[in-house]
Amino acid sequence: MVMPPAQTTPQPMGNPVPVQPAPPTPLPVEPAVKIEFKPPTPVVSPAPAVVKSDNKFQIIIILLLLILISLVFGFAVIFYYQLQKDSLPLIKNDEQSQDPQQTSPTPSTSSVDATGAFSVELPRDNDLVNGEIKVHFKYSGQIDALKVSIYDENDVLLGSSDQQLDEVSSENLKQINLDIEKSPTATSGSIKLIPVYRNSELANLTKEVNVRFLTLEAGDRIKLYSPILRQIISKTKPELQLSGEMHNFFEGLMNYRLVSSAGTLLKQGYIQASEDNYADFVVFQEQLTIDPFPANTSDNGRLELYEVSMQDGSEKVLLSVPLRFK
Repeated sequence: MVMPPAQTTPQPMGNPVPVQPAPPTPLPVEPAVKIEFKPPTPVVSPAPAVVKSDNKFQIIIILLLLILISLVFGFAVIFYYQLQKDSLPLIKNDEQSQDPQQTSPTPSTSSVDATGAFSVELPRDNDLVNGEIKVHFKYSGQIDALKVSIYDENDVLLGSSDQQLDEVSSENLKQINLDIEKSPTATSGSIKLIPVYRNSELANLTKEVNVRFLTLEAGDRIKLYSPILRQIISKTKPELQLSGEMHNFFEGLMNYRLVSSAGTLLKQGYIQASEDNYADFVVFQEQLTIDPFPANTSDNGRLELYEVSMQDGSEKVLLSVPLRFK
């Protein structure tokens, strides 16, 4: 800014008087401009809508994977316990892996309890039986078959039968026929019944019934222990054992003959008493060897025990035993 020159007042002549310079006129001071510093505000850009959408999609995918894993695990557990219920081993031990022919083990008691129950209704203990036995039983659950066998008290197997079963209610009775195909060597025996599940015998459900074999008698002359009534004789390999007690036969001789229902003679002969039979009953026993039956032999026949009169040679049949040929 240019200041105007200072004006001076003329002084009279004489001694000059010192002139005091006029004080400088202060320059006008402009007010200072106050500058305030503000830190820059960070600019935050909003996340794109696509990012938020991607996050939601990832969460949904994770939840779906967790649900899928849970379902797979749940089905695996159910499948495992179902196999355990059916007694199918999931893991074989070393011995089983080394022997591929080894059969499945018998189900444990716990699995058997879930498998079914079994009871025998007939025959009962000490019942009399003949050569054609009808076994009545009840069962429930998944029992596939029943093995039935009969032994005499000398452990001689007299007959056996295996029968497949259908699942029924435990209130219903089932029947299986058991045939005696071999002459018993004793007057009593037992019937053993073993339920079967998936080709495994359920040993802890085995039932055993003691029975007596029917003895045929002819007054005070004969007590026949074998063969028994309705016993089966094989047509191709016929075997027959005669055993019992006899009394009052002349010279201890008792005659027999085996004939078909059509009258065909298949075998005949006589049995000798083991000792004097006049005073009391004495034991007799004879194993007969029989030729194969003719092809046209009927399925039924009989064993006749008779005596021959020493006076006129007439025959008197004392006991006739119905038999079956098979």
